[in-house]
Amino acid sequence: MNDAVFDAESSLYVLIRFVQYVGLLLLIGVVTGDRLLARTPTLRAFVSANGVFVDEARRRARHLGAVGLGIIAISMGLRLIAQAYAVNGGEGPVADAFPMLAILLQETLWGRAWWLQLAATGVSAIGLTCAMLAASASGAASTRRWRARARAAAMPVATTATLVMAFTPALASHAMSSPGFAIGAIIADGLHVIGAGGWLGTLAVLIVAAFPATRALGAGARGAAIAALVRAFSPVALGFATMVVLTGTFAAWLHLRSFQALWHTPYGSVLLWKLAALSLVFGTGAYNWRRVLPTLGSDGAAARLGRSARAEVTIAVVVVVITAVLVATPTARMATM
Repeated sequence: MNDAVFDAESSLYVLIRFVQYVGLLLLIGVVTGDRLLARTPTLRAFVSANGVFVDEARRRARHLGAVGLGIIAISMGLRLIAQAYAVNGGEGPVADAFPMLAILLQETLWGRAWWLQLAATGVSAIGLTCAMLAASASGAASTRRWRARARAAAMPVATTATLVMAFTPALASHAMSSPGFAIGAIIADGLHVIGAGGWLGTLAVLIVAAFPATRALGAGARGAAIAALVRAFSPVALGFATMVVLTGTFAAWLHLRSFQALWHTPYGSVLLWKLAALSLVFGTGAYNWRRVLPTLGSDGAAARLGRSARAEVTIAVVVVVITAVLVATPTARMATM
């Protein structure tokens, strides 16, 4: 990365892009985790036998979603200023780039993608806020029923807006420069983001929101609750991880002109680093699935799972950092144009 002139590959811009991805993956994880907590039969059966902890987990998850929305909002403001500064030449005072903002927002595809993301963020915030306000169990029975219906309607709104948001980064990325494949590339990129959020974002929600909510169950029941959570999450994680692999393979085929480009181009080199880090995430997940999951049910096994899951998320953060670099690195096709 060259920071002599500020551009899309500059370290600060990579950091801003990383922050955006963290917020987006976290928000996708929240809407996926909320549906997982509400609809999974194994969890419903456990709740009926051991008391309600799922409501507390969903409450915590929605607060985490508010954090994700805040992160996205901050990153959008920073991206707008950074993009205007980069387009203006990337040198001199940042204030000199402010006149470029109007042109950027009104006359460029990047600006239209930014407006779309802003609208989707606003709708998602409204849906999530309504769900949080309707989650209270206090009041008369009729009031509680009304709140339940409002919550049931609000979360699909937040989910739909979040899914739209997942496709907006592709509108200002390599996908738009894929000759003859732009639409397919945009769809693949959006699905790649959804897959990563549904897998890693939901795992983060389990660690930060769902697992802590089980503490109210007491020592004996807590291990069983965590086991129920993980067994509900495992098939979901497998499906989203498969989506990540398939869409990532398609993107690699699209942006690399040959297999040798993995070793002989900057894009290929960064992609190899991403694949290496991603393999560690897959390895940690496979360990959890094969070794830790069969032993779940006790508090000791739950503690081992917590440590392993936190390691998986930590490595995933490295993957997101590398992704933030990768999306600004010229592809092998672009390098030969």
